Amino acid sequence: MDKNILNSISKDFDENGFVFFRNFFPPDIIEKANKEIEDYFLNHKSNHNEGGGSKFMEWKNPSQQKILDVMIDVYGKCPTLDHLVGQFLEDSTSSEFIKLVAGNIKLRGYNIQRFTGIIDPRPTIGPAPMNHEWHRDAPGEMNIGILLTDCPGPDNGASALIKGSQRFPYCPRKNCLLGQIMYYYDTSLNFFLKFNLFNRILARRILKNVTGAYGKKGDVYIFTNDVWHGREANLYGAKVMRMMIGFFPNDIPFPDKVKELPQEVLKQLPRSLQKVLLPQPINEFKNTLMHKILNGQKEPAFFSLFYLARMERKIANLLLRTYNYIHSLIAKISNKIKLNY
Repeated sequence: MDKNILNSISKDFDENGFVFFRNFFPPDIIEKANKEIEDYFLNHKSNHNEGGGSKFMEWKNPSQQKILDVMIDVYGKCPTLDHLVGQFLEDSTSSEFIKLVAGNIKLRGYNIQRFTGIIDPRPTIGPAPMNHEWHRDAPGEMNIGILLTDCPGPDNGASALIKGSQRFPYCPRKNCLLGQIMYYYDTSLNFFLKFNLFNRILARRILKNVTGAYGKKGDVYIFTNDVWHGREANLYGAKVMRMMIGFFPNDIPFPDKVKELPQEVLKQLPRSLQKVLLPQPINEFKNTLMHKILNGQKEPAFFSLFYLARMERKIANLLLRTYNYIHSLIAKISNKIKLNY
């Protein structure tokens, strides 16, 4: 392990919230994994709930179902892919980096994202719209992304990332008015997305630091989900495919129940992958990079831009609830009048 490389990677992660391992896997091995994955997709796409726990995600937004296939919990389905993940977890530099970031880890997700090639235009409503809206996931969660195809940028469906946003005070999905909540197919805030002074100012500031997980097949990237992230448009019908592995420091609880793998599946996996799926000693130290990030997130200062943007969202929520209440009340009164006549 080269300590200079490790220090450089750690510095990038601390500053940006993500880091790349370029040319980590040779293209011929990636091609072999792709062949196994494509065969599996072709044979099992129509079966949404199959043995071993794997399934295809049912999107809440119907339009997303045609754009992106996501197969969940693909443990043991593609042996070459399992081998590659095991290799990444064993590599001296990447394993030491993960230890530095999170200590002992546990896996929450082991999924494949596969774009169908249908063009996915960029949304137009809001000051910073994104095809999968800017958001954060559970506090402390991180992702390993393995590019299984080339993903040139921009506008080819890459993971979108805002440098340094892991230090922002909150999640934008619930606290800002940046764009439609595409994942949930929620258009209720559309009026307020057109009229929001402070969110527009915030958008101009943060968009200066936007980039994406662009690269070639065999590249690997790790990012903390506390970075504001989303998914770019796919304007050219790219058939990008990537592996996404969610993990936590094992002293941070999962936000939901994670099923244990059947023993027959677990036994098929490389030892390094088995290890992060089985109970390990709980991290006793709290000086990892992930803990540093979480401890650095503070409430926005009074009347700061983040504070004003959140207040704007709160006012929009209040007005929307008031409108819905009045609309519902008028409908009830109208129905009573009709019944009386």
